Amino acid sequence: MPTKHEIALRLAEAHSNLEPGIVKVFSIHEAPEQEQLESTPIKLLEINTNTSPSGIIPIQFGPNPLFDVPYPSVIVEITPSEFELLHRNELRLPSGWVIGEQLYGTSA
Repeated sequence: MPTKHEIALRLAEAHSNLEPGIVKVFSIHEAPEQEQLESTPIKLLEINTNTSPSGIIPIQFGPNPLFDVPYPSVIVEITPSEFELLHRNELRLPSGWVIGEQLYGTSA
């Protein structure tokens, strides 16, 4: 079975292929002991130029065996401006969530 990291990479690529406004995708992590649980969803932060600013609204999805996604997932989609607010701590992820590695997009 693929790892959560492998699935996260596939989800990031699939979402960016479906939505051309997605310019970056990052993983979101919780406490390490939570990340190891099978029930802990894969969490992605998607920076999308085509979305409306609405703050941090996590949207949860269940596993999707039809598309080889055996884990639940949570997507947080924000605008580039909201991403800047997040970096300035003027916008915050839910308590305990931290931005992880960049899975898609350029670093510039």
